[in-house]
Amino acid sequence: MRPSACWKRTVRAYQRSLELTENRYKAGVAARVDVVQAEVQLKSTQASLIDLGVERAHSAACTARSAAAMSGRARGSEACANPDLRPLSAIRRQHGTIRRRRRAVAARRAELRALDAEIDQARLRAFSCTSACTTSTRARRPPCSGSR
Repeated sequence: MRPSACWKRTVRAYQRSLELTENRYKAGVAARVDVVQAEVQLKSTQASLIDLGVERAHSAACTARSAAAMSGRARGSEACANPDLRPLSAIRRQHGTIRRRRRAVAARRAELRALDAEIDQARLRAFSCTSACTTSTRARRPPCSGSR
């Protein structure tokens, strides 16, 4: 199996995983963090697939140029006749897409970190309340009075 076919299968699998996670979130079974993680995983893999395409195009261009130079032909029509090669403008557009997706992935990761921090704070508050309740019952005070 070609590497690009493997990456494409992986992207399709992550898309399906995201759909399932979103459905679980809508049903109340999964947390929002799980949805964000699935989105980050999908976007990161999509960016890697684009990177792979750019690398292959660059490699093919270098090979064509090297072959043309070795055979004494100028960089021209025969050296660039490879149908896998794309014009430079297409490669630049693809780089722009990669940058946008990477920014989206970075934003999702930041959102994920923020959600993790909220979860940690909620756990800390719950733990603090639990320990305050335990100590307050020993001291005969009302449990968790205003400690939240």
